[in-house]
Amino acid sequence: MIKISAVLVLYHPDLELLRQNLNAITPQLDRIYIIDNSPETDIGSWDGFESTHIYIPLRCNTGIAAAQNVGIEKALQDGTEMIYFLDQDSVSPENIIEKLVLNFERLNERGIKAGAIGALPINCITGKSYIPPTSSAAGIEGMTEVREMISSGSLIPTSALEKAGTMMEELFIDGVDHEWCWRAKAKGGYRFFIVNDCQLSHHIGQGDRRMMWWKVAIPSPFRTYYLYRNIFILSRLSHVPLSYKIKNSLKLLFKIGYYPIFISPRKEYAKNIFKGIRDGIECVASIHHLDNKN
Repeated sequence: MIKISAVLVLYHPDLELLRQNLNAITPQLDRIYIIDNSPETDIGSWDGFESTHIYIPLRCNTGIAAAQNVGIEKALQDGTEMIYFLDQDSVSPENIIEKLVLNFERLNERGIKAGAIGALPINCITGKSYIPPTSSAAGIEGMTEVREMISSGSLIPTSALEKAGTMMEELFIDGVDHEWCWRAKAKGGYRFFIVNDCQLSHHIGQGDRRMMWWKVAIPSPFRTYYLYRNIFILSRLSHVPLSYKIKNSLKLLFKIGYYPIFISPRKEYAKNIFKGIRDGIECVASIHHLDNKN
């Protein structure tokens, strides 16, 4: 039997939703490493935890990448062979692990080196599926090959993490999962797949606004800071696709004017955009080892 554990990162969680989340996924896994990024908080005595739950409070917000790395390290020490990554507000469907493993084995039988296999994310607000850019490679029946995927609902073999390295902590939150996929492809030739009939309800951003014939995604002001800061960091990395660098740089350039004018709180968006740009330039100037990360 393959030993499979989960890494679940918390940040001021809704405990009732967390209970639903854990009740759904616990029977499907050997262990769940629950890393709590909530500042000055410890819910270790909460009655929703079971013997297979390993709760680790960090008592400060270290960012999702650093928190995931804590869980990954613990899982590797315990001999975990595959890690399932999950957000605190995403409730996994029944048999999701079994489905992901079966499809992962199908890929192995075909000689395909899969770095991650994941559920199809469904926007919990709109009910629509979110499929990242697809690969130009031939598809596999029942699966869609993608260039990158979000971490929530993804199953990653620990061998891929050992080859490609763990999550890039400098990014803190935005782009962490995508950067890892691009790095895993560059370092190990890994490929990534979505299982089409395996769906996971997921909260993506703050919703969309329509502007003429475009839909503009609306992040929180907090997340906006990291969008702008991290585009400078990601643009410095050789394994990040050029198409991503160009497309997202142009999008963010347009949104410099859009967010502070059309989205409230306007001053917060303006402040976070320009702080992100300033800090992004400083990050690139001060960090010289980015391309050698992991």
